[in-house]
Amino acid sequence: MKIYLAVSIKDIAAIVPFSVRTLRRMDSSGKMPRGFKIGGRKVWRVDDLRLWTAWGFPSRTEFEARQRNENLQKKMA
Repeated sequence: MKIYLAVSIKDIAAIVPFSVRTLRRMDSSGKMPRGFKIGGRKVWRVDDLRLWTAWGFPSRTEFEARQRNENLQKKMA
């Protein structure tokens, strides 16, 4: 069994209710988590995508704010 830490936009489109084209638009307009490049390919962290879907697909700004808030709560616990 393979465990992936990062996935491509095509992989994301296979598991969320959005097409590759829609996901690209969402990424360019800041409506999905921030991706990063590996070897010239843009990929996204699987853990970020799990949270993003669980939280109902919030915008990047809201997603990052919620992530910071959760990290602060973990540090305080």
